[in-house]
This record gives sequence, C-alpha cells and structure tokens, in this order.
Amino acid sequence: IDHVDGTSVFVKVLSDGARGPDMHADTIAIWEASSAGRVAFAAAPPIRWDDRTNAHWQGTVPGVLATGVLFSREGASLARAMGSAAGSITTSSIVPTQRAGRDRQTRRSTKYAGKIASLFPDLRPQLDELLARLATMHAGDTDDRLRPIHGAPHPHQWLLDGDRLGLVDFDGLALGPPELDVATFIAEMEYENAAVMPVAEIVAGFREGYESAAGPLDDEVLAAYVAHKRLAKALRNAQAVRP
Repeated sequence: IDHVDGTSVFVKVLSDGARGPDMHADTIAIWEASSAGRVAFAAAPPIRWDDRTNAHWQGTVPGVLATGVLFSREGASLARAMGSAAGSITTSSIVPTQRAGRDRQTRRSTKYAGKIASLFPDLRPQLDELLARLATMHAGDTDDRLRPIHGAPHPHQWLLDGDRLGLVDFDGLALGPPELDVATFIAEMEYENAAVMPVAEIVAGFREGYESAAGPLDDEVLAAYVAHKRLAKALRNAQAVRP
C-alpha cells in the first residue's frame, strides 16, 4: 500500500498477534545486518508492529523479481550468487527469535502423512516407512549445528536491483540447520520445467554458492529435508484431487 508520505509499504496482518513483536524484532535484526554489510543482500526496513490490528509494517526492497533471469539459460550463475547471499545469514551475528529443524519438521511431516493416509489409506505402510527412514536420516542433525537461516529462500523470494540482490519474507527466520534453506530451494525448483531451463545446473549453483559462504552441508540431512518438502507438496496435490 502507499504510505502517508508517498512511499510504498507492506503490511502483513496476522490472525494471531502472539508472534508479531518477535517478527518485528527479526525484521530489525535483518535490516541492521544488511545495512552493516554483514549479509550479502538488501532487506526491507522495519516500520512497526501494531498490537491493535495485529499488523506488521515494513518498507520495500528495491528491484524486480529475479526469476526472469534465474529461470533462464543463464540462471546458474545467479543461483550461485543467491546461494552465497543466503549462506551469509549463517555467519552473521543475527540471533533469531525462533528455532527450526528436525523436531518441528518431523511433527509437521507426521501430520501431513496422517492427512495423506486419510485420503489414500493404502499408502499408510509406505508413509510409515518414510517417516521411519527420515528419523534415521536425521541422526546427524544435532542442535550444535544450528545457525541463523532464512527458513524459506525459494526462487520467488529474491529481487534484482541491477547487480544487487534483495531477499524478502523473513517470517521463517530461525536458528536452524543450513540444509533446510537449501532443501527449500531444491524442492521449489523441482516444480520447474527442466525442458526449458537448466534446473539441475541452477540447483547445483545455489548449493555451491551456499556452501561457499556457510561451509559444507550434510548430504544425508539435506536429503531428509528435501523429502519433508516433497511430502508437504504431496499433501497439497492429494487434497487437490477431486472425483
């Protein structure tokens, strides 16, 4: 919307305002880190949290959606820059107000599996097998590996302003495993058309850039989070099936 002084702002109205003050605190932390150059992207400036309306106000990030370049034959180099920018969060001094990772994702996936099984009961054995396998894959996903992460840096969260990247939507900012950020990007790219864009190269570029900033990722833990994301997508697809 247009603010009173003529500038554009974004206002996110929450159904439950309990997290609002923390969300605003995270916006301030990201903005300060971006302004100081501790993260490699532009972020939205904080404005305020309004308790009366459960509304979170923030400014805009300059630029246009980066998908026009990312979803092209030249997308791999931009993906590498995006990965490096997202990875810079992990080495910043940001202290997020929430945590993410194995336990929260497992609770979600258990709920998703139950909903899928209610629609397709014959899948229950395979879903139980998947959840058991995921528990094993998370063996190396320990709390000492948690670092600040964006939480959902998928392709549509990025803006380009000349050579400068912008990143938006920090609702998921958390202390969590770096693999979760990369898994989100991978899972979203899997829905793109590999016949018209180099999906594998774009994904590889994002991971390469991320690891250049955050350090090596655990392949087993990364695969687990990708599987969690695929399960969530499977539920959405299952719910869309109509006779």
